[in-house]
Amino acid sequence: MPDCGNSVWTALEASGLGANLQHYNSEPGVEEKISKAFDIPRTWKINAQLVFGKPVEDPKVRTFEDIDARVVIKK
Repeated sequence: MPDCGNSVWTALEASGLGANLQHYNSEPGVEEKISKAFDIPRTWKINAQLVFGKPVEDPKVRTFEDIDARVVIKK
């Protein structure tokens, strides 16, 4: 996230809000649907959406699969 994004995220957190950044650069058809739903000019490039609001519960603990099971390196 660019520096301005980090500043926004920090300001939201300082205000007691939670945020979730959703990237759309790999989802086919999403940009067109968002443009239509929110009347966004087609000349704009939609990269992500920062959803924010008052948290209603603590975040769930995230678990991660072992990196060796997710990444294959071919030599």
